Amino acid sequence: MYDREIHAFLSTLSREHFSDQADLRDRYLTIFDSWLGGSQWNEISGISAFPHRDFCVGVTHFLDDVHQMNGEKVVVVQGDYRYHWRLRPEIATRTPESLSKGDILILAMPFPSIGDIHPQTNEFLDRAQQLDVPVYIDGAWYGCSRGIKFNFDHPAVRSVGFSLSKGLGLGANRIGVRYSRSRENGPITIMNDHNMCINVLMWYGIQFIERFGSDY
Repeated sequence: MYDREIHAFLSTLSREHFSDQADLRDRYLTIFDSWLGGSQWNEISGISAFPHRDFCVGVTHFLDDVHQMNGEKVVVVQGDYRYHWRLRPEIATRTPESLSKGDILILAMPFPSIGDIHPQTNEFLDRAQQLDVPVYIDGAWYGCSRGIKFNFDHPAVRSVGFSLSKGLGLGANRIGVRYSRSRENGPITIMNDHNMCINVLMWYGIQFIERFGSDY
């Protein structure tokens, strides 16, 4: 449920003009950084290790990119986002012990079924590093969490996705950013490289961050 203030503010934005703002994407990425690091309720670090930043249409777009580019090599953890099973009903699940070379691991942080960091997160990351398994972190729930303390700069982590859906009530608009350690190939990169980003979503993101901040 979204409160009345969220709905009231969203209804005012359709009257604004923004389509001719050439620097919109850069402004959006910069202010998203400030939103991510501005929380007084959470303490995250290591994002500077992921200098390649791309607009994405929410975290699900980030996940779609991983699935599209890696197919059946993608594995997940039991209890993670149900979308993975809707996309691939027979998707393989892993524990730190069963993680295998050749896997591509998606792991949510915070973890949706417990609302906190998965208790085996460090074990997954250390095992992935040993096996040279790339890890993609789904940070969708970060925006509405408290008490999260996490360093993303583990050598196994290749990319992280965040969105404004949960924290700012923008689930129907899908507004996110992908942070990557190095340039990723795939649909999100193509969309950003060829100026195909959705201006209205980036503009909404800027307005909502400026209006409501990091811990609304």
